[in-house]
Amino acid sequence: MFVETSSYGVRATDAVVRVLGVDVLVVGSDRPYAEPLTAQLHDAFGPAAARAFSTVNPARLLGAPHATTPKP
Repeated sequence: MFVETSSYGVRATDAVVRVLGVDVLVVGSDRPYAEPLTAQLHDAFGPAAARAFSTVNPARLLGAPHATTPKP
């Protein structure tokens, strides 16, 4: 299961991370209506979590064979 962040603010994303963990979140967007939360997520959760949301987790979701979980 994966959860994408479109329509979520940082507060809602934080709640999802607390319940489900970092490994299930992927950055989504409501484009063309809104910009993705990439910068806000980086500021709120740090670079490792932001990389997981925007690179590692989407790669796993799409079945990339080289996808790995970032080290804390």
